[in-house]
Amino acid sequence: MVEKSEQSLPVIDLKERQEINLALRQCMEKIGEKLLVLSGKGGVGKSTVAANLAVALARAGKSVGLLDVVARILENRDPAGAATG
Repeated sequence: MVEKSEQSLPVIDLKERQEINLALRQCMEKIGEKLLVLSGKGGVGKSTVAANLAVALARAGKSVGLLDVVARILENRDPAGAATG
């Protein structure tokens, strides 16, 4: 069962997390080559670079899929909203 936390992010129990991780691993095993475009900062053109790479590879005859994800690193916050670490 998924519940909402105080920060409105889903809370997933251990069994459901394990099921999701297994399904993700099984899907990822079917993909031969994987490329990651990362940065610790937003607004630096990661999506543009990823899209251009995907187009270039597709034009070269490769089978391409693109997954653009916004990763959030959660910090502990006090009730006033200030980061605590």
